[in-house]
Amino acid sequence: MESAAIILAAGRGNRLRPLTEKIPKCMITTPDGVPLLHRAARKLQEAGIAHLIIGVGFQKDSVTLPPLEGMTVHRVENCEWEKTNNIYTLNLCVDYAKSKHLEFDDLLLIEGDVYVGDKIIQRLLMEKESAAAVLPASYTKRGSCVSVDDQGYVRILRDNREWNDPSIFKLANLYKLTRSDFFELGRQLPRRNKSQYYETIMGELVGRVRLKAIIDGECREIDNAYDRFCLADSLNLDYEAIRSNWGGLWRRSVQDHFFISNPFYPTPFIRDRLKYTFDALIDNYPSGRARLNAMLKAFCSVDIEFPLFALNGASEGIRILENYFREKKVKFCLRFSPTFGEYLRFDLADQQQAQGVIIVSPNNPTAERIEMGELIQLLDKYDYVLLDLSLNTDKDRPYLELILKHPNLIIVKSLSKLFGIPGIRLGYVAVDARVFKDFEATLPIWNVNSIAEGFLELHLDSLSDYEHSIEQWQNESLRLQDELEGMFSPDDLAATTAFIAVTHDLELVKPLYRDYGIFVADATSKYADERFHMRIGVKNREQNDYLKYALRSAMRKNSGR
Repeated sequence: MESAAIILAAGRGNRLRPLTEKIPKCMITTPDGVPLLHRAARKLQEAGIAHLIIGVGFQKDSVTLPPLEGMTVHRVENCEWEKTNNIYTLNLCVDYAKSKHLEFDDLLLIEGDVYVGDKIIQRLLMEKESAAAVLPASYTKRGSCVSVDDQGYVRILRDNREWNDPSIFKLANLYKLTRSDFFELGRQLPRRNKSQYYETIMGELVGRVRLKAIIDGECREIDNAYDRFCLADSLNLDYEAIRSNWGGLWRRSVQDHFFISNPFYPTPFIRDRLKYTFDALIDNYPSGRARLNAMLKAFCSVDIEFPLFALNGASEGIRILENYFREKKVKFCLRFSPTFGEYLRFDLADQQQAQGVIIVSPNNPTAERIEMGELIQLLDKYDYVLLDLSLNTDKDRPYLELILKHPNLIIVKSLSKLFGIPGIRLGYVAVDARVFKDFEATLPIWNVNSIAEGFLELHLDSLSDYEHSIEQWQNESLRLQDELEGMFSPDDLAATTAFIAVTHDLELVKPLYRDYGIFVADATSKYADERFHMRIGVKNREQNDYLKYALRSAMRKNSGR
């Protein structure tokens, strides 16, 4: 016997305005220019669906379909679409199916605002019992959600606004119902208020109806403009698209060696305490800068009057310094090149014309370091020396104390990387008032949030744990470097605790991402030679071992061996 499908496409989609001023939301286009409804219909046709019932309402004449050979299309109009919800449209479709005596074993029920994944229709049809497509647990849980038992069956189905459970799954609004289950649902519809959603009945039927949960990460409900953005973002999976997003990797199935972060810190104690105090932290404003400054000065072991200021990550301070020196028409040269891209925004010149020098030590991506003797020479030579210590795992105090003798030294540091908290953002700048008067006046009252403040307070009670994490990171970096020396010439490797820079003759960055889900930094464009350059962030042993395996495999494939 054949299968049938119902697509509920009567609604307008108010949250998608102005896109839905003249067309219903089912006709909103996907990133490739295809309307949602056309994509769903094509997927149903590919699966061999014989009958397609479309419930239309708002702007019904604009609801079109592509040619669907082998499929019979039935249109059912909801003339009360402005006053009713999907439960009423579905009831009309059920009545239509009965009146036409449509024969089918299974029926697919799809909301018109769903982006249908490539394989979900076939996966649902493979199930003998009724089934529902659900999104992976990591996805945003807005609207109807389910909990699933050990056998993969839906145990509870209800709206997530009443249900705070991180283990639940968001429904994708795409079901496969057996004929008997479909008509059982249909029998409940006339008894309900027209403004309800049919998911309410589905939730009540769970227990009497066995509903298998089929996890699918490709389906999307397009309910507002942000959903549409997320769809485009999720479909754009090439390396450059991921790189240009500059974060948010929890939405991606990748192993991150691109962003630098201490894999051994914060400790479980700090993480647990932050969870425990989370409500208090988000319910209250953070302290003003005086307390944040005092905590960072304590960490750096400098006097309370020392000119050191808390930042929301180093980039905040770098931008302020760039604008300040640009207004003063101060030109800088680079001690190491290539270097961190934020410093390329400064007004740069050669050594003879520059009044200042920028030093990133250890340098990103070359891993070069400045020696103390050379640093003092540069302080004597230039009016301004900007020193970035973001990847320095040694004590900062010897460098900071130089400011007392050399007020032309400015120190910037990101703490997010070494503290392992890139999502929280912390850093500092140390600058003498004789170089930049009232630097703190350039910062907002609250430039660091409460969670960062709560973390920093816990960190000050965990300094021995932090130092131990740095030792673990250093040891793992040395181990990985030793392993890579068996794969690359030692001359083609440069290492810090945080990363290892690799120069090679094969293109490996994109194959690593495409074939193994490993995300490393492509630094090739920073160099003028004709070789490939990548920066590999050092992670924990398990991650580094998988990286090593992927590198060997990628090199074997790309070398033709």
